[in-house]
Amino acid sequence: MKNLKNLILVFSVLVSTNCLAQFNLQFNQVKRVKINGNVSSTVNTKQIAGSIVVPANKVWKIESGSFATTSSPYHSSLLFVDDQILQVGIYNQPASSNYNMANAPIWLPAGTYNIEYLCSIFLANLSYAITISAIEYNLTP
Repeated sequence: MKNLKNLILVFSVLVSTNCLAQFNLQFNQVKRVKINGNVSSTVNTKQIAGSIVVPANKVWKIESGSFATTSSPYHSSLLFVDDQILQVGIYNQPASSNYNMANAPIWLPAGTYNIEYLCSIFLANLSYAITISAIEYNLTP
């Protein structure tokens, strides 16, 4: 019985030393991405606002995002990161506003990703502001 316990202990040590994780995450910094532009039409089609680049050996955890127009008191919007809906919003001032984070957090490995929006606005040629907050991690062996 004692030999069986020793054999199990030795086997467990050998297996555990060969099981290594691919990477560890080490906090690097908090990122805030701001994109400003103009809504050119009221048609409900996705528009590319810009892109973000996650550097090599990094990963981003997107915590939140917002899409807001600076002039229209009435609009609804969707904010996308890499075709994933990040934020859904209905803005109807002065009556009410309702913004929800749809898929937060969104994890992004190294690469380039489009930031897109779909907006329904009753006036054309309005300016907008997009803000995305993320935590950047280093990938360490």
